[in-house]
Order: sequence, then C-alpha cells, then structure tokens
Amino acid sequence: PEHAVAPTTLAPTPVLTVPQSPPAPVTPDLVDLRSQMTGVTFEGFPRPQALAFDGEHIWIADSAENTVTKLGQDGHVVATVSVGDGPRTILYAAGYIWVGNGRDGTVTKVDPSSLVADTYPLGGGYTAPIDLAFDGEFLWVVTSWGNAVYSMNMDGEVVSRIPIRGMHPSPWAIAVEGEHLWVASLNLQEVQKFRRDGTLVGRYKVSNEPPSASGFEETPGLGGQGPSGLAFDGES
Repeated sequence: PEHAVAPTTLAPTPVLTVPQSPPAPVTPDLVDLRSQMTGVTFEGFPRPQALAFDGEHIWIADSAENTVTKLGQDGHVVATVSVGDGPRTILYAAGYIWVGNGRDGTVTKVDPSSLVADTYPLGGGYTAPIDLAFDGEFLWVVTSWGNAVYSMNMDGEVVSRIPIRGMHPSPWAIAVEGEHLWVASLNLQEVQKFRRDGTLVGRYKVSNEPPSASGFEETPGLGGQGPSGLAFDGES
C-alpha cells in the first residue's frame, strides 16, 4: 500500500528588527597621542589590500602583484609567495595563512614556515571572496558576487554553502560568535544572524538607505550602500 508523504514544514522567516530610533551618538574621550607616536612607511607594495599577523610576522596581500609578502616587524621582507588572482582578504588561522582571491574565486592556503601554497576553487566562476573567519574548525568565506557564505575544511574542501537571499545582496563581512555567524551585506541594509547549519535566526536593519535588497519584500532592489564590516568583542 502507498504511504502518504507528510508535507515539508519550512522554518518561518525571521522578522526584520528595525530600531525605533537611532542610538544616541557617543562622544569618546579624546586623547592626543601624536607627540608619543612615530611612524615608518614601508614601500614596494603597489596595491596592498589586507594584513594578517601570525604571532611573529606581518603578512600583506597585494592585489596588483597577486602575492602575499611576509614581513619582519622591522619591515624587512622575509619572503613573497604567489597566490591566486586578486587577493583581497587574508587571515591567520589554524597555523596557516589563508587568502581570499577576488578575481578568480579561489582561496589560497600558505604554510608560513615552508611557504608552500595551495589554491582551491570556491563555488565555481566569479564568486569574489571578500572576507574570512575561522570558528576553530572551519574556515568561513564570504563571496560578494557568489552571494553566499561557504565553509571550508583545513584541506581546502568546501563543506557547506549558505546562500544570501536577495537581488545581488553582495555579502561583504563576517564575524563568528559562538555557534552563530553574523553576515553584513553591502546591498542589504541589514545584518543577518545564522546558525552554522545555515538556519537564518535573525535580521537586523542597520542602514536607512532605500531600497531594501533583502529579497523578503515583494519588490526587492539594490540598495548600494550598507554595512561593510563586522567585529565581535567577546560580548557584542
């Protein structure tokens, strides 16, 4: 006998949380440190895009040369490593330097000691990785043209993909907070909170620039201006 198939129940879409009024501006204490600060400029990087620190050396991603450069803290060049096309973001995690290459949709893993580099495709085509985060197990890669967040294991294999809904929402930044991922999208005017399994659990409006590109409205559109960076301080 045939068995009836129970209908699939989809989780409800979280309601967009909109502040009733903008928060009052905070005036920080201003301390003039100019007399106590000195600076040194290190040249030779045509288009530096991002920095990372491995506990001993500074790493610079240069999108003009398609390289990452390992610097001593006194600014001397220790080594230069070729990576993918258009490195835009860099992160030190799990003992390796990870680089998101925007123009060819790849991620490069560099051993900081041996300087061996391996490059892995991400999503196929022009996905444009733009930000990286590490949760202690997986590397999370935000792709501004792939309109998704990918998780990758330490062998460079894609484990999962979380799509960001909307008409080119252009996710731009990510922060890990416990079991949750916070994703800011340039064209969404909101920050979204996901569980690591991809379940969307919160939406928070952070810009007054119309129109919304969230994809939850009847007539989504490109916003053009929105959140482009995130940080987690251990509490907020």
